Amino acid sequence: MRSVAIQDVEARLSASFAATLSGERSGPLGLRLDIIEAAMWQTFQAVPKTSMGRLSPVASRHMIRNYFAATHGWIINGLEQHAMNTNVTDVHQSTILLDRVPQLVEDLLFAKRAGHGLSLTDVVAMAAALEQLIFDETLERLEVAYAFNMRQPSELVNAQVLHDILDSYMLLFEQG
Repeated sequence: MRSVAIQDVEARLSASFAATLSGERSGPLGLRLDIIEAAMWQTFQAVPKTSMGRLSPVASRHMIRNYFAATHGWIINGLEQHAMNTNVTDVHQSTILLDRVPQLVEDLLFAKRAGHGLSLTDVVAMAAALEQLIFDETLERLEVAYAFNMRQPSELVNAQVLHDILDSYMLLFEQG
């Protein structure tokens, strides 16, 4: 079972929000947020909203699930249609299982918005935070695969060594 520090989730979410809410979307994170928002815009227009024009947790989960499936071909545990809100006491733990991270992020956002629903900005920030966590985890796993094969990521490798590194990566991915 793999886990992630809740502080990491909160930090990524805060960075996404800061970039989103500042209005100044310069730099790599700002560009990433613009790309995510553009990819989600049509779905946001189509999904049902609350009387305040905001999204329910189910609708936000649907948007994020569709974004990751369409953009990356990813199916992420915790974003299934039937996923129910978990106990918010998870926020008080120091780590959380990776497959519960989407729910934690959603709970943090929903609590922050006082139960009134989530805006497109909120959903974009949530997707960006999840995407960055996934990329970071992937990079860590790749670095471990290199180390397992007694290589450095900066090292030039031939096709056979690269194949061995990728085999190690896939084993690490499957085994966790």
